[in-house]
Amino acid sequence: MNEWVLVGLPNVGKSTLFNKLTQSKTHVGNWSGVTVKELASDIMVGSTLTRVVDLPGMYGVVPYSDEEKVTADYLLSRPNCTILNVVSVFDLNRGIAQTIALKELGFRVMVVLTFWQKGKKDGIDVDASKLSIDLRCPVVIANTQGQNDLINLINQSVSTSTSKPNSCLPQELAQQLTNETIPERYKTYLAWQERENNLDKLYSSIYSKVNLVLSNCVIHKEKKIKILPLWRIILQFVMIVGLGFWVIFGPIGNSIKSGLDWILESLFGKAFIGLEKLGTPMWIRQFVDEVIFSGLGSVLGFLPQIALLFLFVELIEQSGILSQFVWLFMPLCHKFGISGKSIFPLLMGAGCNTTAIPLTSSIKNTTHKHRTIYLLPYMPCSAKLPVLALISGAFFGNWAFLVSVGLYILSIVVGVFSIGLLPKASTFDIWEYNRLQKPSTKVIFTNVVKDSAHFLNKIWKVLLVYAILIWFGIHFSVSFSYMLELSTDSILSVFSTFISPLFAPLGLNWAAVCALILGMPAKELTLLSLAMINGVEAADLSSSLAFGVLNFDISSALSFLCFFMLYTPCISSIAQIKLNTNSKFTLWLLFTQLVIAYLVSWFVYSCARCVQS
Repeated sequence: MNEWVLVGLPNVGKSTLFNKLTQSKTHVGNWSGVTVKELASDIMVGSTLTRVVDLPGMYGVVPYSDEEKVTADYLLSRPNCTILNVVSVFDLNRGIAQTIALKELGFRVMVVLTFWQKGKKDGIDVDASKLSIDLRCPVVIANTQGQNDLINLINQSVSTSTSKPNSCLPQELAQQLTNETIPERYKTYLAWQERENNLDKLYSSIYSKVNLVLSNCVIHKEKKIKILPLWRIILQFVMIVGLGFWVIFGPIGNSIKSGLDWILESLFGKAFIGLEKLGTPMWIRQFVDEVIFSGLGSVLGFLPQIALLFLFVELIEQSGILSQFVWLFMPLCHKFGISGKSIFPLLMGAGCNTTAIPLTSSIKNTTHKHRTIYLLPYMPCSAKLPVLALISGAFFGNWAFLVSVGLYILSIVVGVFSIGLLPKASTFDIWEYNRLQKPSTKVIFTNVVKDSAHFLNKIWKVLLVYAILIWFGIHFSVSFSYMLELSTDSILSVFSTFISPLFAPLGLNWAAVCALILGMPAKELTLLSLAMINGVEAADLSSSLAFGVLNFDISSALSFLCFFMLYTPCISSIAQIKLNTNSKFTLWLLFTQLVIAYLVSWFVYSCARCVQS
């Protein structure tokens, strides 16, 4: 089987080329780190089965990140493969330098030029035939060809590809690389450049060749990316993120979500009436209503805001605006041991943690990614606001707004300090100020549909399992007799009573503990849970919090809010954390957040009691 391996700098169009060659639908974006592991697909080239492999972006032949190491290890394990070195016409100097380095190591290389038409519009005119002669390797322009035409063009060029090096290296290194295998050459190459001043000699020799090639093959000078003034980037950032929040979590997003909820409730209501007419037992009807319908409804309820969020992210990512935001905030993020790419997921986390966590997939460094995900649950999501507003309003009157803002700030500050519990990366990812471009409607639509479907597919099972457990805990007693509603004999109430002594130092009784458990599927359900436990309608909850089984006072209400803001995220967020990290990290996150929430709530409750006394 033949093998074509796509290699190149980040963000030069490798994934786009891979999709075109293989008719796949991998994610395509206008920033680095879109591909984080090798992707492979088999195609027929004539009568020969050929494997096409898309590797993560690499800035040179020496890896500086986990993804670059994936690329280097893969190439060294496939010394006989044909490398399609994807080179953007907007970054010819580094692309050509990488081509030269790969050929010096002995690989069979051909160049695929991307962004050809956009480059022509910007005055970049490359003579591909001269470039092929100077580099002594085939050069193909990835223009507007169809899949078959592009495959045939590459196949014809591959047959003329050679692994003969250009011999532009320092003489001492060139002699050491003679008659060695590719893995041996690579080791020699790395060892030689680590000696004093050798790296400068190597770069000087390679870029002398690069400059010669560019002067001979590029008719018009390559335009540099125009970097906007800092104030314009900040203004653009505030306006675009503000618009995104308003659309996704404001009137538009909420209206779409409300419309979908109304449709689902109507359908589920008719289905429930149908079950009633069929004479099905009450426990079956309740199970279908509270588990199947409510579980499915909660999953589909995410859909409008998920799709809008992914659409918004795609628009600013494909246009290149997102890379400018990252470039702006990267120094600040590095001070906290996170990637510049972390800034956008953290901001979106203020809307919904569940939808923000998948945005961390582009963070290349594993440590940076874990630190970002660990910090995300401390970014108070919009679902917590109704709980804060109602309880603060009930106990703090005119001070309710300040208390709510203070708790928001407390959550973020605790999160920033708590990421110190995780290891800090010794090196930081490289980031580029990408050029702006017109987004592709087709690419955006494909990515939004694929990402939304993938998101929903990964969380519905977890939500369904948790819904079953909660339903069982509410409607069955410890003797497994069925109950129509939650009571003190329910398994959930008994369990909450059993663990309530642990929460006594926080001023929380079994009813408050039970409400926290019931709020796990979605934080906004906490209010409904409090009303159900206290035996009142939701509209009367505010005036009843100081009475009934809850029996809050100012100190316990403040303690409840602190714990609510800091304890584990919702079930769907936990599912996303597990999907984007691993089980060990997820358990560590849940454990530490519970401990931190407990300690902070205990401290706040103790201080409040002292002030009251």
